[in-house]
Amino acid sequence: KKPKLPRWGTEPKDRLKEYKSLACITEKAQLLRTTSRKKGRVETMKHLIDEAVHTGDFPHLMSTSAEVGVNKNALHLCSWKGDFDTVKYLVYQSISKSDGNYGKTPIFYALTQCRGDVVRYLVSEGASLLYVNNKGQTPCSIAVSHMEEDTCQFLYDAEAKELGNGGVFVNYRESHSDSKFYGDLDPRFEIDADNFGDDLTLQLQDFRESLAGANGATIHNNIPTKFSPRSLRPTVRWWKREDKSLANANFGGGSGEVTFSQPRKSKPKPKAVVQPSGLRQPKQCQTSSLGTITPLDVDSLDRLTIEQVHDPQLLNGCTNGEAQTLVDCLYSLKALESEIDRTRLLAETLANCDEYTTDEALVETIWGLDCEWFPGKNCGRDNPVATLQLSTQRRSFLIDLQCLCQANTLDHLSAPNETEMELTRVLSKLFIDTSLQLIGFGVLADLGKLAASFPHLCFCLYNGVIDLQKISTIVLSKSDRIHASSLQATVAMVLERRLDKSEQCSDWTRRPLSNEQVDYATLDAAVLPFILKQMMEQGISERYKGNFFSTHEQLTSNIRFTFLQEDEPRSEARWHVPMGKITTQLSKQLSRQCWPSTQGIPDLPSKRILPSESRPTKKERAHIRKVDTNGGKRPKPVQLRDVMGKLDDLPAPGTTLGYTKDSCVHRVLGRAFINALPEQTHIGFNRRSGVIETSNAWIIFCNFGGSGTKRPSSGFLKEGREFRFNLNPNTYQGKSSEKSLCDFISSRQEIGLHTESDKNILLFARGSSRHKYTYCGTCTCIELIPTEVGSKDLLLNLVDYSQLVGDESIAGVFFELVQNDSANPAGEGAFESTIPFSRRVI
Repeated sequence: KKPKLPRWGTEPKDRLKEYKSLACITEKAQLLRTTSRKKGRVETMKHLIDEAVHTGDFPHLMSTSAEVGVNKNALHLCSWKGDFDTVKYLVYQSISKSDGNYGKTPIFYALTQCRGDVVRYLVSEGASLLYVNNKGQTPCSIAVSHMEEDTCQFLYDAEAKELGNGGVFVNYRESHSDSKFYGDLDPRFEIDADNFGDDLTLQLQDFRESLAGANGATIHNNIPTKFSPRSLRPTVRWWKREDKSLANANFGGGSGEVTFSQPRKSKPKPKAVVQPSGLRQPKQCQTSSLGTITPLDVDSLDRLTIEQVHDPQLLNGCTNGEAQTLVDCLYSLKALESEIDRTRLLAETLANCDEYTTDEALVETIWGLDCEWFPGKNCGRDNPVATLQLSTQRRSFLIDLQCLCQANTLDHLSAPNETEMELTRVLSKLFIDTSLQLIGFGVLADLGKLAASFPHLCFCLYNGVIDLQKISTIVLSKSDRIHASSLQATVAMVLERRLDKSEQCSDWTRRPLSNEQVDYATLDAAVLPFILKQMMEQGISERYKGNFFSTHEQLTSNIRFTFLQEDEPRSEARWHVPMGKITTQLSKQLSRQCWPSTQGIPDLPSKRILPSESRPTKKERAHIRKVDTNGGKRPKPVQLRDVMGKLDDLPAPGTTLGYTKDSCVHRVLGRAFINALPEQTHIGFNRRSGVIETSNAWIIFCNFGGSGTKRPSSGFLKEGREFRFNLNPNTYQGKSSEKSLCDFISSRQEIGLHTESDKNILLFARGSSRHKYTYCGTCTCIELIPTEVGSKDLLLNLVDYSQLVGDESIAGVFFELVQNDSANPAGEGAFESTIPFSRRVI
């Protein structure tokens, strides 16, 4: 085993000196909490605590208040991390007061993280066990599923002793309930309507029977100390359970509630069974990250029907016939308008209701969208849309566009007839209303086909469009995404049902449509909101605390189609399309612009003014870039390597920045420097390189969404505590920042030198080009190891790991980044890791 080299890259902070320089109590408390987030800073914490006690600031530093956003003090965080030595210096009985953790003392945090040594120490130092947090849990009820039996008995005895001495429980579920559904409940206290479920009936009956023969000496102030079961709906650590869905956790025979705040621990992959012929047995199923089983043999599954998709509780007495409506006249169009008005009113109501999260409100009001057209040759590429299907959880509508709209309308300036005007009025309520969202699968193709088929109607602008296929790329592992390439495969994976596609290639221009065609078409649209709801209920919404779509803003887009002049040949060089591209549908040239709903509206496409009719040569294009419209030369770029980054004003680790490397560089340099740049001047650096440098820092960029063909494996190790980055000193003929970084590290390794002038290493990473870069903090170098192909593997330690995983608001984003791809194990000679990756770094 090679000896570890001295780590370098960042200068350790003198936190005591920083503490003494602060004048504000709030800033001092923040420094104490930040220091406590990392295990092993015992001496530093001791110095800070001694100084706080000496100055009389200690009680103020340990206070918590929801009003100022401080819901955990340093003792809470140390208990959560299991930093036993630091807890000894910080024992101070305080209550967490955030909405989601009200009533939690430090012992609650130690219990939820299975810190048995910390729990015993807190109790021995007099920590009270007589608290019911705002979830309905007590320390003893949580211990059942998180502690060993001897520790549980230790807590039971301590609680009985405290009650026998006259102690009284404080119940925060009664006074500060968050009205949500939980496990690990204490049966001695009333189970409210939010926590109650059918799964508790038998458990509560057993509890009452155990009290019938209880000894009176074991009951203090009407609170029993000897009873069974000790906990209702006990939870199970979610990586230890085969089925990790929230529904199975709460109703699957007492298997427990999912704990999403914990990092997933990888499991060893089962070895492949080798048949006598030497071939591996084919895989029969794949485990989805949602917790469902993904059958690859779709034909063996039961067929999905429209009755299984529509929610019977929402029908309000409607028959199945009324739940499916064929819209082929003005009378049936009124039924569609009525349903749109209902969902608009419901969306407005839920937006003002505190009981519904953002995700829950969206799922209740979202509309599924799908289209059908005559298949023909080339998959019907030249055939217009025949039917449009729209569906809520309650009702489905098949809009017969072939009957309602004019045929062969070639001009987007054509005047609509009376029926078309009414159709446009009704559909515009749905397409343009910002409170309602549409969901489809590969929906851009359907919307483009709609716009080209009826250019004179309302199919050119949509607000709030979600693609279910994009959601799958986020919530499913890479191995599962391969099987979710179609709507039928996604239905099989999430619902374990077969979506019948036998009518897909039928004649959609024939009238009247058959009952089988109507059922098939409406089901394709109705299943989309249903799948989304199942995904949310299987843990996504719980994991993101009801803010999945707020966290992933790029999933909700606005889309606009603009018809271009058809006398012009299609040429990207002749048109400028902000946030879009030029496409051709049904022989019509149109631009498609797609932007996140949270951003401003981009400009309409505009023609480019070229210096000549012929396409400019390469030298002419280079000259155009160097001179402005007045013919003067542009100022030379400011080279990044000559600029000093403002490292004392970096964003907090875990902060999500922009989609480009420039956005990260601007944050490193600081707004003041960027704003002071002369007009038309830009920062000069190689935007294709994975490593760039300032005068005082190295900046590493990692994109996990590549194919891995250009660079060997790179990625996170040890659940995100370390990072492996592959350097190629020969790239760009040895004149890149990668060569400079290799030489710099090699020289430090040879002489074991560490000076104050050493550059910091900053890491920015993202899941794919569809995601924004996340700042992962500073890194220190552990080792630089040559590889057989001539490159070098740089092993880094994430200095700010504790801060990345300690804050619940950013921990989910970081763990999603770490766990983005675990399909390919490291090869020979690679670093051992509990989370293997095969990634391309750009």
